[in-house]
Amino acid sequence: MPHLESATAQHGITALPGHINSSQPDIAPLRYADKLYFTSVFQKDKKSAPLNRLESARLAGGEVKILDENPADGNSHAANMALMPDASRMYYSICEDGDVFHQHKCTLWCRDKTYEGDWAAARKLPKHINQKDGTATQPSIGFDKELKKYVMYFVSDRPGGKGGMDIWASTLEPNGEFGALRNLPFNTSGDDVTPFFDAASQSLFFSSNGLFGIGGYDIYQVEKSKAGDWQQPENLGELVNTRDDELYFTFHNQTKHGYFASNRPHVGNNEKQMDKADFDIYEMEVVIEIELLALDEETTIPITGTMAEVWVKGSERPFIFREQPFDEGLWMQLDGGREYHIIVRAKGYAPTALELDSDGMMASMSIRRKVFLRKEYASMPDGEAAQKKRIAYPAKFFNTSPKSVMKEKNEELLGLPF
Repeated sequence: MPHLESATAQHGITALPGHINSSQPDIAPLRYADKLYFTSVFQKDKKSAPLNRLESARLAGGEVKILDENPADGNSHAANMALMPDASRMYYSICEDGDVFHQHKCTLWCRDKTYEGDWAAARKLPKHINQKDGTATQPSIGFDKELKKYVMYFVSDRPGGKGGMDIWASTLEPNGEFGALRNLPFNTSGDDVTPFFDAASQSLFFSSNGLFGIGGYDIYQVEKSKAGDWQQPENLGELVNTRDDELYFTFHNQTKHGYFASNRPHVGNNEKQMDKADFDIYEMEVVIEIELLALDEETTIPITGTMAEVWVKGSERPFIFREQPFDEGLWMQLDGGREYHIIVRAKGYAPTALELDSDGMMASMSIRRKVFLRKEYASMPDGEAAQKKRIAYPAKFFNTSPKSVMKEKNEELLGLPF
């Protein structure tokens, strides 16, 4: 449902409640059904060393469960759980160090689901993935439509990369073996980490501090074309990224909710910002912030007192948005994942219609546009049909790059405000 929301609502982004976010770093969220899997720090007692552990909790509340699949010893750390789409196999990292920020001494492991529904014994992934001269961590698995195979993505600082931490890929072959490693072409001289492949959009989401971004680590999306080529990474923008660090983005297609970890200050962690490892997990609803500036088509002078009828596809009545006093334009906030028909009206002008298809969007975005209205002269027939223009945002336009947003004839893009 379209809705208006104050700026303090963080553009549909909220920190998860206290039964998930703790006083320790909470990272690596992955939603499956109504349950969230994540990594947090567990300390059995004051004498025991704190250890990173795989945990789970229902989003609606209840106790946090420390998974039985964590290492039995009191020295190894476990993190970064990933699942096959049917949950038939889990992948995760076992690390010698407890540094949730860097994870420099890790290896990748997996467990298969048994017929009884339990997890089988842990198996270490092959040597060409777990090399001795580099870490292997932060796995993600997804189905590549062009290759017609599952591909595992992971992070490593092994030789042959482009910088510090790079994202690597290996196909899962029909015989169960992993193929040769590929260093992805968009890796930078900095650190490129926490990959997540979304099969629905054939896009990889990751965080990087090696691209021109907003803060330290920003979340990016890079789409894979039908020809199998990777496009240029696109920053998800200021509605998601901050001056701090955003990592571990994942997306739950059934609910259209995204999840990520950030060390941004918020009320839940008492504005702690001295410790950059103090991460919390956030949930994101996809929202679209739209600002329309109505202009006279002949004079290009701004028109005041505008209003918009917003029709959701399949609805029987519109939502009405009106320009507020002292506002420079008509502002509205809509939910993602829907198709909208927007009719802009002003007294003395013929209405203009715009269409917005936000289906497939996986991150919030902000749109600012000029809309030109034509004066409604007496000679014009009553009930003239609204001029129809289209603003189409296919799946890849969840980004912040103005050049990638579709431009229309006779309509100027003001530019995204980030």
